Amino acid sequence: MAPVIDLTAVVEDLIVELTPQQTQDLQGDFRQVYPVTGTLEITAEDGSRILLDAATGDSATVSITIENSYETIAVMSEWSTWDADLRLDEVGQ
Repeated sequence: MAPVIDLTAVVEDLIVELTPQQTQDLQGDFRQVYPVTGTLEITAEDGSRILLDAATGDSATVSITIENSYETIAVMSEWSTWDADLRLDEVGQ
């Protein structure tokens, strides 16, 4: 059995920008709508963390920083890579 690790998640100012026409065009399918600003930070009890920062200048991408006591890794990724894992509604299941 894998050990249980306490995680803390903090979300700050995640904002999605859509015009009324874009909202209507989506017809309720928001799977391809991603935040353009704000952060999601998940921290483990040992202090390691993952930070997703939406403010990349491209609404399709997210900046990801992974830190532990040994190193820090920063990469850019497509939001679609994380989409299903981050959604808590029926869209992501």
